[in-house]
Amino acid sequence: MSVLGVDIGTSRCKAAAFNLDGKMLAMYSREYQRLMPLPGRYEILPSQLISALESIIADVAAQVKRDPIEAISFSVFGGSFVPLDSDFNPLGNLISTADNRGLPDMESWLESFTAERTYQITGIIPHTSEFLIKAIACSRTSPDIYERTAMLASAEEFVYAHLGIVPVVDRSTASTYMAYDIKSGDWSAEILDAAGICRSLLAPIVECGSVIGRLSRAVSQRLGLSGDVVVVAGGHDQQVAALGAGQVRPGIVTDSLGTVEAMSAALESPELGRAFMQNNLPNWCHVYNGLFCTAAYNYSCADLLNWAARVFYGAQAGDELELLKRGLAEMPDAPSSVLVQPHFCGSGTPYMDAVSRGAIVGLDLSVTREQLMRAIIDCQNYEMRLNMDIWRKLGISADSIRVFGGLAQNDRILQIKADILDAIVTKVGCSESGCLGAAALAASGAGLVESPVEFLNACKHEERVFTPRKEFCSVHQDMYGMYRRLYGSLKSLTTNDGETAA
Repeated sequence: MSVLGVDIGTSRCKAAAFNLDGKMLAMYSREYQRLMPLPGRYEILPSQLISALESIIADVAAQVKRDPIEAISFSVFGGSFVPLDSDFNPLGNLISTADNRGLPDMESWLESFTAERTYQITGIIPHTSEFLIKAIACSRTSPDIYERTAMLASAEEFVYAHLGIVPVVDRSTASTYMAYDIKSGDWSAEILDAAGICRSLLAPIVECGSVIGRLSRAVSQRLGLSGDVVVVAGGHDQQVAALGAGQVRPGIVTDSLGTVEAMSAALESPELGRAFMQNNLPNWCHVYNGLFCTAAYNYSCADLLNWAARVFYGAQAGDELELLKRGLAEMPDAPSSVLVQPHFCGSGTPYMDAVSRGAIVGLDLSVTREQLMRAIIDCQNYEMRLNMDIWRKLGISADSIRVFGGLAQNDRILQIKADILDAIVTKVGCSESGCLGAAALAASGAGLVESPVEFLNACKHEERVFTPRKEFCSVHQDMYGMYRRLYGSLKSLTTNDGETAA
């Protein structure tokens, strides 16, 4: 027998089957196009996502007929939004994480409800990436669609509905919506009332790892599955992948290098103090054992490198990955003297500035594309070091980091990360941590193992460790000192705000 973990991201979905010894039996992935109809607008065609999802499940199922799939669970990207009609069909495209069409609604919310009150209820700061802001924007900009809406959904509820499962939202994903009361563990009546949203438009909240249904015979046949497949509630992608990377207690820090870079630290309980709030650190529910977590993230990770491959190396659709690999291989080993503010989709933590933009500073006529590629990698890590320095001041240990994701397969990136963060960086053995974490939830939820940890402990995957190189320490320290001033200097073109709150 086997279990299936499905990782649904902003540009690609993956499915991997594992046996109960933790061995990956088969894995397939497929991309879908992310549309940008206007600057700052990011959408996914629901039909493309479903087509990709069904094809990879069918491909995996065809490879594991001798170990039939008994249970399935999901890791799903956060910050998505789609209105569904009474038959759970989409009334528009899926709005993706970095979409900022809700900027006027976020600004109005900050004036009327305040960031402080929002944080004390939800544990997160209002931002255009969040579900609630997108829902408010939908009611303002598309009132005709909103009137026909039976459910305000994320990609998770939409996928469940397509599979014939009554739509629900897991607790970890609900906690990212900016509508969840982090203390009571339910939708906040105060938040929903202020937003003008009926509770009936939101899906019921369920526990991560709980059984939410079984695939019908018709759906199983369409996907090439056999038998009675149990569907287990998964979770928000960062927490599921963190579980897959071994984050099962406080003190274990994980770092996901995908479209977005997201560093996660487990917490015993929410941290709602002023220092956390001033640095825009979220409080989310973890997918494991009643834990919570906080995160630091940069919205322009793989997206920015793909942009560089197109602009610097002329990459086109189909050869982007190969030219990106070439660009990373040709980077100089020495740190760059050029600074790049990697806010090409706005900034993540600690600023959470949706209108901040990318910038390249320090150019002269001798700068090469190889040096610019190195500058991007360096400055993506300076951005994360801003967050790590804050974490350390707040008592979150970050001296060792477990890293996974597509870009984690590049050893040069991981060595630079270790150098700049001054931390031990471990590349986890299973490259598909999202699929592995979802599979662990599936196995545990279906009663095939006692707990997700039992499933993960059975996995035998080789890891690789990167330690900081001292020869570049002083150069990085000098460049990081300049980088710390970059956001404030650029921000001051329009406002005096911009200092790191630490």
